[in-house]
Amino acid sequence: MTKQAFSQLRQKIKPDAFIQLNEKYVTWFYSDDHFNKYKGYRLLSIDGSITEIPNTVNNREHFGYYHNQSDRQQARAMVCVIYDIENDTILESDIRTWKAAERDVAKDLIQRLELKGFKNDLLLIGLPSPRFSNS
Repeated sequence: MTKQAFSQLRQKIKPDAFIQLNEKYVTWFYSDDHFNKYKGYRLLSIDGSITEIPNTVNNREHFGYYHNQSDRQQARAMVCVIYDIENDTILESDIRTWKAAERDVAKDLIQRLELKGFKNDLLLIGLPSPRFSNS
C-alpha cells in the first residue's frame, strides 16, 4: 500500500469511531474494582487549554481563529479533559470554539461523567478565576 493510499483511507475514518472506542475502553477498565485509587477515591483532574489546530478554512469557520497585527488568521480550539491521574486514562473530553468558557465546558464534562454513574471520585479542577477568563 502506498503512503498516499494509506492517507486517503485514513481520511475516511469517522471521529465518532474514536469516541465509541474510548467509551468502550473506559467502561471495560472500570467494570471491576481493580484499578488504582487514592485513599479509596478515583483521583481525577480536569483542565482545559486553547490550542492551535490545523489552519484550514473549515476549522477557522467552525472553531474560530486568532489574528495579530500581521492579519494572519490561525485556527484555534478549546480542548478540555477529565483525566484519571492514578490510571493514566482520559474519561471525558471535548473540543469547542476557542472562545468557549472553560467553566461551562468543565460543567458539561462533569455532567456527562455523572450520567455514567461513576462514584467515589475526587476531582481536582484547574480553572482560571472568572475575571481572567477569555470569554
